[in-house]
Amino acid sequence: MIDLITDRPASRRAWLAVALAWVLIAGALTAWLLGTSTGTLREHLKVGQFWSLELCLFLGVICGACVVRGVLRGLDRTDFARMAIVALIGISLTLFVAPRTNRIFYDEQIYQSVGQNLADLKLAQMCNEGGVEYGRLKCASGEYNKQPYAYPHLLSLAYRLTGVHGTTAFAVNAAAMAAIVCAVYVLVWLLFRDRTAAACAALVLALTPHQIIWSATAAVEPSASLAAVLALVCAAYYANSGGAAALAAFAVGAAYAIQFRPESVL
Repeated sequence: MIDLITDRPASRRAWLAVALAWVLIAGALTAWLLGTSTGTLREHLKVGQFWSLELCLFLGVICGACVVRGVLRGLDRTDFARMAIVALIGISLTLFVAPRTNRIFYDEQIYQSVGQNLADLKLAQMCNEGGVEYGRLKCASGEYNKQPYAYPHLLSLAYRLTGVHGTTAFAVNAAAMAAIVCAVYVLVWLLFRDRTAAACAALVLALTPHQIIWSATAAVEPSASLAAVLALVCAAYYANSGGAAALAAFAVGAAYAIQFRPESVL
């Protein structure tokens, strides 16, 4: 009882500090938005959004390592075998059964263009006029685009690792198919501690026709779904185990996930 009484003022001070921080951040953001013209704001976002996504991913990897370690300690060889089998089924259907095509052709090209700008110029923009010289993009006229930037940022990571190729976006989405069925397995296991339910849930997703069809495109939807599921995995792990690192992983994962599609915030 004494510990509870002692901890109560400290807890209240912590919540007040968090609330004050939110108020200060919201006030500063509002002042920036109201005091900046639309054209200037777009120029600021070109630079700032790239580095915010880089920071978000960096923090996500660091904080997510805690979640990964905790999840791995709870899984055994049977779990890994089941996930590997279901992931193999999903990626095989994506690569060898579904037709590789563009579902939303123009948008998919915009995303890839933005990804190349992020990789080469470190600017969140679509290039309206430019060219590639010595393997690097040179943009004479760039535009801050209306589409969210997390998927192009994901493509930019692949471009930085392997170079810019027309098949890169398709490879990213095929990998997303394998990753999301494993993430669904882990999510169901964390929620219900039922390995049979986890395997069935992952298999259902791997065999869902629209999941297969969209994973064989260069569209944003497969990676947007994966990001949302990974954020939920972090939330479920925090609900089960607690810990500041797990909570931070959920916060950062959610912040990254909502930047894939306008409706991702839901």
